[in-house]
Amino acid sequence: TELAHQVALSEPDNLPVELSGRFADDEVGFLARTLEQRMQRIQDFIKRETAFTRDASHELRTPVTVIKGALELIIRLPEYKKPAIKRPVQRIERSIKRMTATIETFRWLAREEVDQKDVNHDQTCDVLAVVKEVFSDQITLFEDKPILSELRENAAPVIHAPSTVFRIVMNNLVTNAFHYTAQGKVRLTVN
Repeated sequence: TELAHQVALSEPDNLPVELSGRFADDEVGFLARTLEQRMQRIQDFIKRETAFTRDASHELRTPVTVIKGALELIIRLPEYKKPAIKRPVQRIERSIKRMTATIETFRWLAREEVDQKDVNHDQTCDVLAVVKEVFSDQITLFEDKPILSELRENAAPVIHAPSTVFRIVMNNLVTNAFHYTAQGKVRLTVN
């Protein structure tokens, strides 16, 4: 009962890793030691995953920033108007947009635990504004595919959530819709 209670009290960010010392050297103690070892492995994995995600997003931001700066310079050149230059540069721009969205997702996933006193519980997100931006970006990214796109604006809802989180979710959903549609139509309706 005590072991079940200790495991039940655990949270993903506070797994019980000191169980074995509380129990006798019997079947329950064996189970406690096994659980303790597994919990430690899970905590180590979470730490490695968080560190990787944080480091990867940090390491990717610098080259993306450099590429964005170089693209801005290329776009200002008179040669940019030539189709032989313009089309590849636009492909690079689309790839940079995708990479920026991926990095933003990494950064959000790697956040350290949020202190509840720092959380704004009244945070709101303009759903339609985010959806319009994400949808527009995806249309640009997939403009070479034979896909018709339609955004139906039946409402302008506001939700109580951080806009960054909602943008990540919407970006993933809309990207998948365009990516997995070989041809036809992608319709997004906001109700």
